[in-house]
Amino acid sequence: MHILSRAIRQDVPEAVDTFVRTRWWTRLAPGTEPPERHLERQLTVLQEEAQGLAANLREVEARRQESHTRYLEDRGRSQNG
Repeated sequence: MHILSRAIRQDVPEAVDTFVRTRWWTRLAPGTEPPERHLERQLTVLQEEAQGLAANLREVEARRQESHTRYLEDRGRSQNG
């Protein structure tokens, strides 16, 4: 959850703020790399990080559900046997 919180509270706002500020400065220095490229790269990295986090959470919850199912099945067997 720390990674998600950091992305929402720090990384995304900083990426957008830097883009807005840099866009203004590139008008004074033509020929430099467009700030849009950096913003796209930053957002891509953040998206990949969030997708990885979501996949990990899904996997953890699936294992937790399977474990609970086995527990309930085992409990039912021991009560009936």
